[in-house]
Amino acid sequence: GPVGDVDGDRRADFVVGAAVNNRAHLVLGRGLTSSNVQDLPTFYGETSAYAPYPYFGSAVASAGDTNGDGLDDLVIGASSLATAYLFTGPFDGSAFDAGGAEARVVDPTSPAWETSAIGELIAGGADVTGDGAYDLVLGGAGGTVGVFDEPPRGAMTLQDAPRTLNELGAVTGITLLPDVDGDGTDDLAISTPGGLMGFFAGATYLLYEVPDRVASAPDHADAVFDGQAAGANLGYAVAGLGDLTGDGAGEVALSAPSSQWHDVWGSGVVFVYAGAPHGSYVVPDRALQIYAGGVNAALGTSLVGGSDLTGDGEPDLAVGASWTVDAGSTNTIASSAGAVFVFDLAM
Repeated sequence: GPVGDVDGDRRADFVVGAAVNNRAHLVLGRGLTSSNVQDLPTFYGETSAYAPYPYFGSAVASAGDTNGDGLDDLVIGASSLATAYLFTGPFDGSAFDAGGAEARVVDPTSPAWETSAIGELIAGGADVTGDGAYDLVLGGAGGTVGVFDEPPRGAMTLQDAPRTLNELGAVTGITLLPDVDGDGTDDLAISTPGGLMGFFAGATYLLYEVPDRVASAPDHADAVFDGQAAGANLGYAVAGLGDLTGDGAGEVALSAPSSQWHDVWGSGVVFVYAGAPHGSYVVPDRALQIYAGGVNAALGTSLVGGSDLTGDGEPDLAVGASWTVDAGSTNTIASSAGAVFVFDLAM
């Protein structure tokens, strides 16, 4: 995933996780060419007697500049160790060991035999607390989300986070959104598998302000979106789109890739909400809808918004559909190649 600019050349860099091999590879934007991963700077994970497969590299994210050196830092998760590692630059060498990370945040409440959310649910590089510094947000076992408004240092636990959101049951996604409500502070979306409409209907909680204590996420959410039916998986992906309407508020997109459209099974739907939504919604209530017509298209498996991809000066939305079938194909399994669609949503 993208990790900002870690080497100061004003080009975007990214990290490719190789969790099965317990490592992650840094790809620098300067002079980007086809490359063998063995030739890339590599981060190596720790091992453990109780977790022989730590899955270091199961998630990566930008942390923003946490140490004031002008370079972006990065976070890498190890799901089976229930641990997230903060690495600070400069990344001048070719090999970096997890033992030398600036910080190591573990969730001790996560059972050793389960894959932990803290190693998979990582977000950073934005300011959701309004203090002018980058925050690190980590999801843990039992539906707990920890918000570090100061960069973690050394060995810490998720419970050391100065701000904690709970009463979520379970967490499937954490997304930091560019300012949606126009208050000058970035915002936070948390997705869960539950919801009013049944098992894995999905629900997403949107918070414009993060409480400065331990607090209930559902009680403090400014907007709550519930999936329309069991199995829809609303909130599988969430993206901020910027201000498409010119009213000073940002728009938000949420996907339900397992949702069916007019009895087309698993086609997937993306919902766009305008004008800093507030209150409770049973999706698709009051939403612009983008849908796929094919069976098992899974539209919305990924969302990226806020960038101008079409050159018209307006932010666009890129939508991934992991199982979209090749046009004209009669084999819906073997030829499921996937696709990415770009939408110009200027309103």
